[in-house]
Amino acid sequence: MTDYTFDDKPKNDNKLKHERERTGQPLTWTQVFQLVLARPSVRSFETILNDPTVSRRRASNWIAIACVISMALTSLFLMVAFSMQDALRSAVIYTVCGAPFMIVFVAIGFYLMVRLLQLATRILGARTPFLDLFYAMAAFNAPLMVINYGVSVAFGTGGGVGLVSFNLVSLFLSLYQLVLTGMSIKATTRFGWGRTVASMVVFAVLVLAIYALLIGLMVILLVSPSIN
Repeated sequence: MTDYTFDDKPKNDNKLKHERERTGQPLTWTQVFQLVLARPSVRSFETILNDPTVSRRRASNWIAIACVISMALTSLFLMVAFSMQDALRSAVIYTVCGAPFMIVFVAIGFYLMVRLLQLATRILGARTPFLDLFYAMAAFNAPLMVINYGVSVAFGTGGGVGLVSFNLVSLFLSLYQLVLTGMSIKATTRFGWGRTVASMVVFAVLVLAIYALLIGLMVILLVSPSIN
């Protein structure tokens, strides 16, 4: 005869289907960023995804804070580049007024990007949890956004040499971001590298298709009044 205990109560299958058990050690924000940026590997992404503090709110906070810091760095760049009168006051106004709009636009764009990336992986047969992919992508995109704006401030006012240096560093950061995207996909889908790269290709095709559709609609809207 089978003995039943209170632990044998029915479980919510839908909840188990969409959520994963996270049994790792809680990580601070700094530890997460250090893992994915300083020690980039699929294993590092698996480690941060096993953190019980994983949440969409935490990832969204990273994006929002990165936007505010990026706006502040942009203000600093304008102050250094143009040396305008009352530059400090103008920079503060620019940051305070511009940051909310930047947060909204970046948040929407980032959400749509992750959704398209999730769709690309599902086309190839993965059941990618949105939270995992969203968290993994935010873990490196948020700090890289700040680094990229910091680079623009550091090299943007250096004339020709500064411009060349900025372009080289930006190219490196873009390639690094591409590699980290592949690692995050592999960690969340359990794909091999072949299907991981294929997912990124499918994602690029989806983005190009959407751009083509939007451009086509704009052309139709612009041409149709002239025909009438």
